[in-house]
Amino acid sequence: MREHRDIAVCSVPLLDGGHATGVMTLERSTGETFDLETVELCKTVGGLFGPILMLKRHNERNLQHARGTVRAGLEALFGPRHPGVKLMVLALAGIVLFFSFATGTHCMAAKTVIEGAVQRVAAAPFDGFIAQSFVRAGDTVRIGQVLCRLDDRELKLEQTRLTSEREQRMRKHRQALAAQERSTMTILATQIEQVEAMLSLVADTLPCHAGRALRWRGRVRRP
Repeated sequence: MREHRDIAVCSVPLLDGGHATGVMTLERSTGETFDLETVELCKTVGGLFGPILMLKRHNERNLQHARGTVRAGLEALFGPRHPGVKLMVLALAGIVLFFSFATGTHCMAAKTVIEGAVQRVAAAPFDGFIAQSFVRAGDTVRIGQVLCRLDDRELKLEQTRLTSEREQRMRKHRQALAAQERSTMTILATQIEQVEAMLSLVADTLPCHAGRALRWRGRVRRP
C-alpha cells in the first residue's frame, strides 16, 4: 500500500466447493475504503470465479499432458530409442496403405436363381409326353433348332385303331350295298367320313412327334 500509495486493500478467497483455490486482491488509491457491502460483494464474486479458475487450470493441465504425450510419442518415433515402437508404426502404416490401394474379388456362397430378363414359353400345339430333350434351361438356341421330341406311341396306337375301325365300317358298307339297305349305307358312309377325318388329324400330328416335335422360332440368350 505504501509503495502504490493505496488507501485500502481487500483480499477475498476464490472458493470452489468450499476449498480455497486462490485469492483475489482489490486496491483503491482514491476515494473511500471498502465497506461491508463491498466486501460481501467481493466474496460473492470470489465464489463465482473460483470454479472458473479451477476449470482453466484443469484445461491447462490437460493441454500440458497432451503436449507431453505428443512429445514423448515423437521422441519414441523419431528418437534413437524404442525400435519396437518404430517397427510397429511401420507395420501399421504398411497395412493401412495395403488396404487403401489393394483391390480384389470377394466370393460369397449363396443359393441363387438366374432368370432371363425376358421369358417366353415354347408350347406344343397338342398334348403329349416328352420322349427326348435336347436343351436345358438357360441354353442359347437358334431359330429352327429342335428343342425336344414327343412320344408318338399313343398316336400310332390311335392310328392303328382308327384304321381298323375304318376297315370294319367299309366292310359293313359293302354288305349294306350288296343288300340294297340305303339307310344303313348312309349311316355307315357318315361314320367312315368321321373316321377318315380323325385319321387325317393323326397323320398330320405324327410327323411332328416323329421328327420336328417342337422347334423354337426366336432366340433366347443365357442371362
